[in-house]
Amino acid sequence: MVVTSRQRFLETMRFGKPDRLPCMEWLGFWPETIDRWRNEGLPKYEIELFLGLDRFARVPFGVSSATNPLVPPFVDEFIREEGAFEIRRNQEGVIYRLFKGGTQTMMPQWLRYPISGREDFAEIRKRLNPDSVDRYPIDLQDFAQTIATRDYPIGVWAGSLFGWIRNWMGLEGISYALYDDLAFVEEMMEYITDFMEAILNKLLIQIGPVDFALFWEDMACKSGPLISPKHFRMLMVPRYERLTALLRRYGIDIILVDCDGDCEPLIDLWLEGGVTGIYPLEVAAGMDPVVLRKRYGKDLMMIGGIDKRALAKGRKEIEAEVIPKIEFLADAGGWIPSVDHLVPPDVPLKNYLYYLQLVREIGNRNRG
Repeated sequence: MVVTSRQRFLETMRFGKPDRLPCMEWLGFWPETIDRWRNEGLPKYEIELFLGLDRFARVPFGVSSATNPLVPPFVDEFIREEGAFEIRRNQEGVIYRLFKGGTQTMMPQWLRYPISGREDFAEIRKRLNPDSVDRYPIDLQDFAQTIATRDYPIGVWAGSLFGWIRNWMGLEGISYALYDDLAFVEEMMEYITDFMEAILNKLLIQIGPVDFALFWEDMACKSGPLISPKHFRMLMVPRYERLTALLRRYGIDIILVDCDGDCEPLIDLWLEGGVTGIYPLEVAAGMDPVVLRKRYGKDLMMIGGIDKRALAKGRKEIEAEVIPKIEFLADAGGWIPSVDHLVPPDVPLKNYLYYLQLVREIGNRNRG
């Protein structure tokens, strides 16, 4: 029997017995990485096809971006030059400073955010209309027919309670607001929850069940979460419960949250709110999928946990990073190996291909 990428994904995430370990790159590659690999022999046709990765997709309507739900977005525009720098505004409305000719891998200096107080949220609300015709194709039924016979998993974005607000206010802004104006933060989170409920109902009732749902938060750094567990439980758990209950009504039982950094102190709260898994498990922040599997068993689905830094080194370092994790986690189930963020441009193509070789060889032992 031919096993599809969709069947393999669902069987793996639900702790079943897939024919082999899925081979996916969940967050993808920096553009600079692909530029490097082109010079190292990467063909110009579809990257995933050349690498032999299992296909997956996300619904491109409703909320089509993890980090920016605004429709219309702010205009991505150049504002002025300042010596060696240029001042720009991005599509989230943030004004920032960047070296001239800077790349996506360079961190800009954030200068001004679109929300500095209550009055500014009105402009954001205008761009959070769940019924905007620009969020959807003319006929969702055409899309539904297209994906009805898919052989790959497809998911839907479920929103962001902390991450979007942090983007609009800045980390300092939301951190102060949690103490100076908690009611305002709660008001924004409630608006986002209503907004996402409306979008998900509109989408899922027309396109039918999808295979997974994704939240995006990025609410932790190397030393721990950016919000206290107390505030998380008070503000976020009840709203996660509403959204995950809605997803389950549409048959979605794989509900994942994207959070970099050391987010381990928040895992129990996510589970309490109905989330079933996390990614990308940033190793530099101490996230270890083997430790988490031993601690949570089948209560936690995981994607990621392969240290990007090891892939930039040599075969011995790659083997030391990859083999022990795959040998333990492949049979434990509920885990898909993936690099713990976008694959960076210091990783040679030959190293990445060797990593994939290990995933296939070690992950497929004693199967079938």
